[in-house]
Amino acid sequence: MESAATGVFAAINAIRLAEGLRPFVLSPKTMLGALLNYLGQENKNFQPMNANYGIIEPAGVKIKDRDERDKFYYERSLGELTEILK
Repeated sequence: MESAATGVFAAINAIRLAEGLRPFVLSPKTMLGALLNYLGQENKNFQPMNANYGIIEPAGVKIKDRDERDKFYYERSLGELTEILK
């Protein structure tokens, strides 16, 4: 899924650049944005990986309950995407 999502995102931005438009840049507060950020960073010990909460921008608060943490990240990502698409 991550490979498909990054490929589609790259294609969208290639078309945007060809049309003279600015590329979409996703926040590292979103899962795809965090993954793209990880891929774009120079890292001597680079390891391919799937999307995971370890690469997403931290919540800033400790949320112990997994369901509550997942809900927090989901809602924050949705808010970020809503802003980008306005």
